Amino acid sequence: MIRKYNEGDLDRLMEIWLNENLSAHEFVDADYWKNNVPYVREALTEADLYIYEEDNQIKGFAGVVDGYLAGIFVTNSYHRQGIGQRLLSTVKENYNEIALDVYEKNKQAYQFYLKNQFDVIAKKVDEESNEVELTMLYKAE
Repeated sequence: MIRKYNEGDLDRLMEIWLNENLSAHEFVDADYWKNNVPYVREALTEADLYIYEEDNQIKGFAGVVDGYLAGIFVTNSYHRQGIGQRLLSTVKENYNEIALDVYEKNKQAYQFYLKNQFDVIAKKVDEESNEVELTMLYKAE
């Protein structure tokens, strides 16, 4: 089931955020993610968060700030079960236009967003990670 954020979720969300970023972005120095934990922890409290929970266990979440999809994060052991798709569908139900950034090297995420009607609108180098990022946009029809 997908639900909204509760204050008691934050520690689990941060655990998922860090683990999944380290796993999906092996091309980025691990310290980059670890150093961003305090910033992300604060930012999550300001975001619209959609939590995927099953059997009282949080298995993934999506975070949106002003129509910007900061990310969809699903615990590695629950990948390929449609959780990310369900989270994205819920986000799309609530926003007519969604922007996001994805690392060009993160082929799996890039293909996922292409499949879900996102188009690349810009390409840039992220100054902090020094990696190429693609800005993608979804517009409801």
